[in-house]
Amino acid sequence: NQTALAAHVLSRLGYFLLHWRRPDAAREALRASVELGARTNPLAPFLLGELERRSAGADAARLRVAEDQILSAGRQPSAELEAERARLVEEIRFWRA
Repeated sequence: NQTALAAHVLSRLGYFLLHWRRPDAAREALRASVELGARTNPLAPFLLGELERRSAGADAARLRVAEDQILSAGRQPSAELEAERARLVEEIRFWRA
């Protein structure tokens, strides 16, 4: 499916843009990826949630939306990303308890 492939490519682009410290470009790529297919691509919602969580500041509603994205993201494609997701899920659950 070309749409799923495009979503996957955009999520990988977002991943690399984050590592290249280009958060605005990463946000744009990740949002496009989520719009194309978040169900088949757990990386984009997770990275977008992580990015939005960092930039939410004192905006509690924006923080909640970002954390909900992280909590609903599925298993990540690498052990490193999955460990980061698990750490964030634990941290979010701790503060919400």
